[in-house]
Amino acid sequence: MTDYFHLSGASLAPGSIILPGNFGAHDPGNRHASHRVAGDPPDAAAEGMGRIVNITSLVILGMVNRTAYAASNAALGSFTRTWALELAETGITVNSVAPGPVETELFRRNTPPGSEAERIFLTNIPMRRLVHPEEIAASVAFMLSEDASYITSQTLLVDGGGSIGKAAI
Repeated sequence: MTDYFHLSGASLAPGSIILPGNFGAHDPGNRHASHRVAGDPPDAAAEGMGRIVNITSLVILGMVNRTAYAASNAALGSFTRTWALELAETGITVNSVAPGPVETELFRRNTPPGSEAERIFLTNIPMRRLVHPEEIAASVAFMLSEDASYITSQTLLVDGGGSIGKAAI
């Protein structure tokens, strides 16, 4: 594995991206950071196979009081589509997984079970529950699999139906 690779002249450290203009650096430790999860692009291109899966969020469709978070995730979605175009001929696929609210310790610190905040979240999810981290991992694992070898430039919404009726991406 190399320390850096290039996409259209942009030098990227594995697991991080640089957002243009006002977005600054997208923190690679952040949940929605770009993950170079399988195949080093120069090596993968030589082998004719590789995968990049970005983790974004349901907020890419818009959410009140989430302007900066939604904008940075939407930018990552745009990177996904652009990189998919740039890398398609190499055999490297680029997709993203966009979960809805995730059942995590951090989420529960801010949204206790039975709270009004939880009720509001669940009201907007037809399945009436939060997504579990293992379900997101399974979605990413599928995007990394050989079964997904012809899927590129797509955003898989793992949201219990939370995107139903919202504007398409």
